[in-house]
Amino acid sequence: MGPGSAVPLCGLANLAVESSQSVGDNREVGMVWMVMNNTGLGLRGLLLDSRVSSHMFSEREHFISYTKTNDGQLVTVGGLNHTPVVGHGSVSFEAKLPSGQIILVTLRNVLHVPSLGANLVSLGVLQREGASYSSQSDGVVVSLGGQELFHAVLKNTGGFLIKRL
Repeated sequence: MGPGSAVPLCGLANLAVESSQSVGDNREVGMVWMVMNNTGLGLRGLLLDSRVSSHMFSEREHFISYTKTNDGQLVTVGGLNHTPVVGHGSVSFEAKLPSGQIILVTLRNVLHVPSLGANLVSLGVLQREGASYSSQSDGVVVSLGGQELFHAVLKNTGGFLIKRL
């Protein structure tokens, strides 16, 4: 499976990190891709997925920098359907850690795929860029450089929803 491909969500969500940088309470990580079904999560769900190859967001309003593309790039959803990438850029969101601390997380090189049902962060990409994760009784904590990046709560649907403000 190549970059930009995705398979049906089945458990974890994937976070992709191209590079990372930490400045105070702000943490930046690389690439974000999204693909998923929003059943039970609401349209604005931000999911950690271990099976997608890149970070992908469906909602344009999350992008803090953006470049529109017309290069015909497609992502594969569910192994069968192909859906177009219409842009890419950086996305920021505020994550709420289990301690209650709020962290600004910025993901770079995120694909904009409007037809996706949720916003996906690729765990595999984050790991390749040095992030680690630990399982907790209520979900997963993702860390980068020894500092917590965000907490993803295990939902009864089997997916991991990233706790945001």
